[in-house]
Amino acid sequence: PLRTVGTAAATLPHPDSSLVGREDVLRALADLLDRHRVLSVVGAGGCGKTRLAIELAHETIGRFAHGAAWVDLAPITDPDAVMHAVAAAVGLPTPAELTTDRIVVHLAPSALLLIVDNCEHVIDEAAATIAAIQAGCPAVRIVATSREPLALRDEVVWRVPSLATPTAPDGSDLLDSDAGRLLVDRIRRVRPDYEPDGTDSEALAAVCRRLDG
Repeated sequence: PLRTVGTAAATLPHPDSSLVGREDVLRALADLLDRHRVLSVVGAGGCGKTRLAIELAHETIGRFAHGAAWVDLAPITDPDAVMHAVAAAVGLPTPAELTTDRIVVHLAPSALLLIVDNCEHVIDEAAATIAAIQAGCPAVRIVATSREPLALRDEVVWRVPSLATPTAPDGSDLLDSDAGRLLVDRIRRVRPDYEPDGTDSEALAAVCRRLDG
């Protein structure tokens, strides 16, 4: 759904795949977001940080009068462009001399959820921008995803756990584990009628274990 912040409009990403095995994590993250203003979701590359942040935003957006703004820092190669990415996401025109103060003034009246995704490669600039918003925008809540924490005052860090893996050597419990269900779910996106047999289950369970969930 379209959400507005002043004159801005921001649309959250809408993944075309289901989220598997993270229900408890989402509940914990939503609870932390209720109680803290900066929440960092951290973990290794590929562990599902962005996917969790998207789902968390969709589940909690109704709590914020001005909706949510999504900032994807993955394409950013110039650290100086971090502020411009944030400004664009919240609908602030970006003059040549953009400063964090202008972003703070723009957002200060807003009750907004701000998600800043993929901070790790520009972490100093992302942390500085988020810290300024944290200090000057009391009704803005921030979720950041990164491979490492931002090291901010009052930042709450949630490290994404691995999914539970099959334990039976023959893979007979493949679909009883979150990692196994996720893998089979993704296979079925290509082959909708797929059902793992004994040989497949053993191999897929081994894949889940080798990837540490």
